[in-house]
Amino acid sequence: MFLSAKPVRSSIVFAFFVFLTIGMLGSSVMGASNTLGSAQSFAILGASTVTNTGLTTVTGDVGVSPGTAVTGFPPGIVTGGAIHAGDAVASRAHTDAVVAYAALVNMACPAANNLTGQDLGGDAHARRLLL
Repeated sequence: MFLSAKPVRSSIVFAFFVFLTIGMLGSSVMGASNTLGSAQSFAILGASTVTNTGLTTVTGDVGVSPGTAVTGFPPGIVTGGAIHAGDAVASRAHTDAVVAYAALVNMACPAANNLTGQDLGGDAHARRLLL
């Protein structure tokens, strides 16, 4: 999913990290039973409020559940999806994201993937982000 450089804020951002983590792991690692389900099409999925500030382009669905507040669209633009403010689609996606998160929490991290204390290279600015 694509977001422009303009800031988009959500009161609950855990779903964003779930989407990224599952996307990086891939279905071969997670297995066919551990997917995002209906949350797959959401670029932004919040719990109480989704707030956009500025001219942001979001590709995919934007949703909030159990809350209903979605602000800043327009001027923000949603392409390839729709805004779901507290409807059944957002509710189901939120439930599916929580299930996916729970599956990730229970997964073991292989020792080879532990990057604690390692210098990953790159410039000083990138290293500061990893600290």
